Amino acid sequence: MDGDQRVPAEVEEVVLHAHPVQPQRFLPQRRQRSLQVGARRHEGPGQPALCEGRPDGPGWHATLAELEESGAPGPIQTPAEPEDVAEILFTSGTTGSPKGVACRHLHVTQPLTDSHGWPPEWWQACADGVYLHANAVSTAGGQLRLLEPLGPQRMTALAQPRFDPERFCRLAEEHRAAVVQLVPAMASSIVDSEAYRRHDLSSVRVVSLGCAPLPMALTPKLASAFPNAHLVNMYELSEARYAGTAFTPEDGGKDGSVGMPRGASQVRITDDSGGDLASGVVGEVRVRWAGLPAQHYFGDAAATARVFADGWTRTGDAGYLDPDGCLYIVDRLKDVIIKGGINISSVEVENALREHPAVADCAVFGVPDQTHGEDVAAALVLRRPISPRDMRGFLTARLAPHQIPKRFVHLAALPRNRSGKVVKHELRARLLAGAATHSR
Repeated sequence: MDGDQRVPAEVEEVVLHAHPVQPQRFLPQRRQRSLQVGARRHEGPGQPALCEGRPDGPGWHATLAELEESGAPGPIQTPAEPEDVAEILFTSGTTGSPKGVACRHLHVTQPLTDSHGWPPEWWQACADGVYLHANAVSTAGGQLRLLEPLGPQRMTALAQPRFDPERFCRLAEEHRAAVVQLVPAMASSIVDSEAYRRHDLSSVRVVSLGCAPLPMALTPKLASAFPNAHLVNMYELSEARYAGTAFTPEDGGKDGSVGMPRGASQVRITDDSGGDLASGVVGEVRVRWAGLPAQHYFGDAAATARVFADGWTRTGDAGYLDPDGCLYIVDRLKDVIIKGGINISSVEVENALREHPAVADCAVFGVPDQTHGEDVAAALVLRRPISPRDMRGFLTARLAPHQIPKRFVHLAALPRNRSGKVVKHELRARLLAGAATHSR
């Protein structure tokens, strides 16, 4: 764990039938405390109160030595049942307040047998190797990375507490990492900083990406940075734990797809009433893992009823399936821009913007407009200056007129949460409040 000794505390909590709470540690202290109140831990029956005497605040840390000293001698009692709640993970909160997702023990142990839909030869090439990642432990992705070494893959997880492209590449070289896990923002940082040129990354056999849409322009650059690796783009979410899809460039001819359902995953595209839609028709993506019950939001029955129904999880993503069953994500439903009654995918506009060599990073979002209801705005992180007129001229050959941003915001960096996702509602608020310099 790269020096972090918090994991044993969580292991003992799970064994004692407690509910480990994983608040997003990057949130303000006040918000962390409110999350803790909303998801109180429960001590196991007949077990010592491990939290007794601990200071108030967002959780506590314990070393293995402290836990051994506080624990009772003899075999550990395990009264927990597979369907009992094992831990509470909070969502990233990119479109609202974070919610606590209650994960059952059978959800937590699923990675011990899951192959992630990867071909067997991939795992064989990575067996007994190092799995390097920089996922926050407080996220679903971070929890999965901790559990995977206990499965048939027989890998060693090496976690970097804070992502730095130079250090990440140095660790990959030093430990001869076989698998690296990245979010697109991290992958872009490795490419843009050229850290990959200063380190030998030839040992990497798989680059696993997830958490946010992978810009199409980034794929060939990543392939050059990790010359011996398979690239796999994973689509998954905290509320569904393992249900999702996987796509590799080797599948061919499916640019923009996040692949087909992996393992026991199942995917549907539905209308607002829950009815199935035909291939090629955009609707809401719903997912489930066959044989696993749906999860729920801890202490929020109303939100649970909205998101989890009949074993399926509503993802909040707009997408469609092609005739082969490959999934395409168009946008977050809340991020779709409706201009004059026409739906505009922010992801499609972002991909077009990233084709310009002056654009290092970007985010597209809707802003109120008196004429059309909403219009398109873009936040840009630039490598070199470019005028709005020149940018619009560049986009003319790539987008329809109604898709071209009306407003541009120039920023030094985009606001992101710890999971690497852009916080678009913050961008929208900053633009409307006049906090950022913008141009028309």
